[in-house]
Amino acid sequence: MLRANPAHQFRIFVCSQKREPGAEGKLSTIAQRFGNASIQFVEFSLEPFRASLHADRTFTIAVYLRLFLTEFLDRSVEKVLYLDCDVVVRGDLQALWQTDLGEALVAAVPEPSIFHHAGFGPKNPYFNSGVMLIDVARWRSTNILPEFLRYARDNPRLEFVDQDILNRTLRGKFKPLDYRWNFFSIYPDLPASAFHMNTADFREVRRRPSIIHFVSIYKPWFYRWEPHYKKLYTEALAFTPWRDYRPPDRTVKAMVLKTIKIKRLKESLSWHAPGLARYLRQVLGIKT
Repeated sequence: MLRANPAHQFRIFVCSQKREPGAEGKLSTIAQRFGNASIQFVEFSLEPFRASLHADRTFTIAVYLRLFLTEFLDRSVEKVLYLDCDVVVRGDLQALWQTDLGEALVAAVPEPSIFHHAGFGPKNPYFNSGVMLIDVARWRSTNILPEFLRYARDNPRLEFVDQDILNRTLRGKFKPLDYRWNFFSIYPDLPASAFHMNTADFREVRRRPSIIHFVSIYKPWFYRWEPHYKKLYTEALAFTPWRDYRPPDRTVKAMVLKTIKIKRLKESLSWHAPGLARYLRQVLGIKT
C-alpha cells in the first residue's frame, strides 16, 4: 500500500487482542522505510463478548475485531479504510478514499451472484468485508454495535461469521464499489458474465486490479499453492522484514510433487493443444 501510494500520507491502525512487540517493531520498520505513514498499535480484548461470538478452527474470535472499531479507534477518526491482512494493494487509493458514501454506512465490493448467499441476489447484493470504506462517525451515531452483537447472539452458526453479521445488519445501507477495489485471486477463472461485465472491461480489471484479495485456502504464503497474482505477493514480501520467510510446507517431498505436477501439465498441454504448446515454447524461448 505504501509503495503504491507514495504521494499520500496514511494513518494506520493495527488492532489485535494481544500486543506483539516483535511483530510491531517489524511493521514500524516498514512505515519508517517508506516515510508516508504513521502506525498505531491498539489492543482490544473480546473476552467480555465471547459468549455472543461464535468461533471455531476456521474462524477465530479475532475476526470480529472489525465490528468493534467504534470502540477502539480514536474519536477523531470519522472515516476509515479497512483492509484484510491477505490483500496486496497495487493501485492509487485516492479515488477509493474519496468515494461519496451518501447515506450509506459502508462502501464495499459485492460478490458475484454465483456465490450464493441465502436472502441475497442481484437486486440485493452481498458484499465482501475484506475491503471496506467505513463511515465511522455514522457507525457511532447510529449505535450499530449492539445490532451486530444481537444478530451474532441470535445466529450462532453463521457460515461467514462476521461478514454475515455485517451484511444482515447493514442490508440496504451499503454502497457497491467497483470490482477492482477487491478482486479475488480466484476471479480470473470466472467468466465476465459472472460480474455482469463485457469481456473487454473484465479483461482490463483482471489485468490491473487495484487491490488483490487472496481468499479461500489458496494463500500465496504456502509453497504448494499457486494462486493468480502470487508473484505480486512475493514482490511485496521482499519489501518487508519478513523477506526471508520460508513456507512451512516447502519440503523436499512437496518440491518433488510440484515438479511432477508441472511436468504432467506440460505433457497434457502438448498432447491436447500442441499448437498452443509450441507457441508458448517459442514465446518463452524454451528449446525442445
